[in-house]
Amino acid sequence: MKTFPPDILLVKSKAGQTYWLAQHVVMKIGGYSEEYIRKRRNYYIQNVPISQRLWDFMPDVNKLWRWARKKGTFYYAVDNLPARIRKQAEEYARTYYPQQNSLKSELESYVNNHYGDYYALYADEGGVRARRLSEAAAVLVWAAEHFPKRGRKAFLEEIVKLRYDYIPRTWHTLYKKVRAYLEGYPVDELIRYPRPGNTNALRYTDTEVESWIIQLRNSGRNYTNAYIVRKITELCRLNGKAAPSERWIENYLSKHEVKQLTAAGRWGSGRLANRYQAYVPVKRPMFAGDVWQIDATRLNLIEHTAQDGKKRHLFLIAVRDMYSGDVLGYHFDYKEDRWSVLNAVKMAVMEAGYLPYQMVFDRFPGHNTPEAEEFFDNLRALGVKVTFTHKATGKASLERWFATLQTVFLQDSDYYYGEGIQSRRYYAHRSPEYLARLRKRANKEGWNLTAAVEEGIRLVEKYRNTPYAAYSRKYAQIDQSPKELHEASEKPNTRPVTREILYGLFAYKKEVSIKRGGIIRTEIYKQELYYQITDYEVVKRYPKVWIAYMPDDLDSVELFVRRGPLWLSIGHADILEPVEMYGPQARMNGLGKLKKALADMEAQRQAELDQIISQGSEVEFLLGRYAQKSDLNEAEASLMISGDSTEIKPVKNKKRPPDLNTGDAFLSQL
Repeated sequence: MKTFPPDILLVKSKAGQTYWLAQHVVMKIGGYSEEYIRKRRNYYIQNVPISQRLWDFMPDVNKLWRWARKKGTFYYAVDNLPARIRKQAEEYARTYYPQQNSLKSELESYVNNHYGDYYALYADEGGVRARRLSEAAAVLVWAAEHFPKRGRKAFLEEIVKLRYDYIPRTWHTLYKKVRAYLEGYPVDELIRYPRPGNTNALRYTDTEVESWIIQLRNSGRNYTNAYIVRKITELCRLNGKAAPSERWIENYLSKHEVKQLTAAGRWGSGRLANRYQAYVPVKRPMFAGDVWQIDATRLNLIEHTAQDGKKRHLFLIAVRDMYSGDVLGYHFDYKEDRWSVLNAVKMAVMEAGYLPYQMVFDRFPGHNTPEAEEFFDNLRALGVKVTFTHKATGKASLERWFATLQTVFLQDSDYYYGEGIQSRRYYAHRSPEYLARLRKRANKEGWNLTAAVEEGIRLVEKYRNTPYAAYSRKYAQIDQSPKELHEASEKPNTRPVTREILYGLFAYKKEVSIKRGGIIRTEIYKQELYYQITDYEVVKRYPKVWIAYMPDDLDSVELFVRRGPLWLSIGHADILEPVEMYGPQARMNGLGKLKKALADMEAQRQAELDQIISQGSEVEFLLGRYAQKSDLNEAEASLMISGDSTEIKPVKNKKRPPDLNTGDAFLSQL
C-alpha cells in the first residue's frame, strides 16, 4: 500500500487499485454532515460478514459508502461513493497523482465522443434517461471492441467498477452481454430500460390530498403523524378518493420542502422552528470597541436563601465586546432591570476607559422608564449608536458566550447544577441524587448571596484570562485571552471617557442652591457636607445647579445643568471642611484658606462691577450734581476719548429734591 497526502489513499490488490478519500474531503465535496456519514457507515458494516468487520479496509459488498479506518481517519472508496459526487471525487483524486490505468480515461473519452451515435435508439425515453441509456450502449460497444485484447475478468471488472447506469454490476453478466453483442445481437436489445410497462412504482399524485396534509401539518395543534394518516384516510373515504398508504404520507411529511413550509405554523416562534427561519450572517467587528452587546442570563449555580427567606438564583448581566470577546462589565442581581443593566455598563465603561461606537441592548424590563430613556439619550448625545433588538439572533455572539460559560467554565464549579430545563443535551442535567447532596453541602458551608457573587466573579474572570486555544477548536490558533485581545487591539472608533462624562452618565445627582461665596450645603447619606465652587462664572450665572457624586468618592462633585434629558457639565466643586473656631477641638487651619477663597470671589465680583461702570454712559451726566464725582470724571474721560464729549450737556435742576438716602424722603415719594 502506498500512502499519499493525508486526504487520499491508493490501495492496490488483486482486484486492481482503489482510491480512497478522507472523510473531510467527502463532506466538502458532497455537502454531507458528519452525522449522515456516520449512519451510512453503520448501514454498510451491517452488510459485511462478521468475520471481516474488524478489517481496516471494509470488503466490497457492492454497496455505497465502502469505508476504511487508517490512523484514526475515516476514508471512503471513490468507486462506492454516490453517483452525484463520484465524478467530482475522481477529478479531485487525479489532482494528487497521475492516472496509472488508462482504461478509465480511454472509456470516458470514447463515451463522450460516441454516445450520440446511439441516442436515436432511446429517444422515446426522453431526458436524462435517454442520455444514460445511450452512454451505456457506447460502453458496451467499446468493451466489445477491446475485449479480445485485454483479457476477460480483470478487464470487465474495471468497467463494472466505473458504475455506469444500465451496465451490469457483475463482470459475469457484462461478459454475457459482450459475447451476445459480438455474436450479432443489436445493442438496443442488450441495453434497455428495465421492466418497461411496470406500474408498481407509479407515484401517488393528488394535489387535493397534498393540500389536506399541508393544512394538518401547518396547524398550530401540532398533530402527530399517526393522527394525520388517520385523518387523511377518513377524508379520502368521505370524498371517494383512493387513499395513499401510510408510508407514502409519512414520506411526504418527511420532505424538506414540507418541513420548510410548515415549520412556522407548526411550532410558531419556538426553538424547533429556528432551524427553518431566515437569518442574516453577522461579521465580527474589525476593532475592539466597535460593538458592545448587553444581555442577562441566569447563572446556573445552586440556589441560596435570600434576606426575605426565599430560595433565589443569581442573574448575570454582562457587557461583552464583540471583537475580543472580553466581558468588560458585569453585574449580579436577582433580576434584570434598568439599575442592574446600568451598573454593568458603568463597570464596562470604567474598565475600558472609553465609550464604544455602538451598544446593542435587548428590551429588558425597564428599558422604557424615564431613567433608562434619559441614559440612552445622553449616550446618543455623546456619539454612541444605541440599538435595541427583541430577538436572540440580534445578539447571537453573546448568546453563544452564555453557552460557552456553562459548558466550559461553570462545569468546574462545585455549585453548578446543570443547564436549563429546556436543554436536550445529554450532558445538560445533574442527577437528582447529586443535586440532593449538593444542596446539603451548600447549606453546611453557608452558601449565601456573598458566596454566590464571589463564585460568579471567579468564573467570569477565569474566562477573561483563559486563552481561546485552551478550549476552543475554532480558535485553536489564538493563544491570547479575551482580556489580552481587547487590550492589544486598536480602538479607532471609540471616545475616551473623561470624569465629566463618567459622572454625567452614572453618578447620583441632586439639585442644590448656591449660597453666598459659592458655598453649597447639602446632605448625602444623612451626613451634612459643604462644597466650595471656585469658578466665579458658575456662581454668577446659576442660582441652582445639579451636583453629581459617587458614593465611594465624596471629596469632590461635578456640577451639571439640565437641558431636557441631557446633562451639561459646567464645572466641579471640592469638599469644604467647616472651621471649628471654638471649644477644645478648635482648629483654625482652614479659616485662612476659606477667607482667601471668599476674598478672591468678592474681588472678581467687584472687578466685573467696576469694569461695567467704567464704560461710561449718559446716565452719569443726566444725574447732574447728584452723581458721584468719581463717576462723572470717569464718564467724561471715556466720552472725550471716544470723541463724543461735546454731544452731552448736563441737565440743570434748580429745585433740590429731598435726600434719597433717607427713609423719610423715600416714604414721602410714595
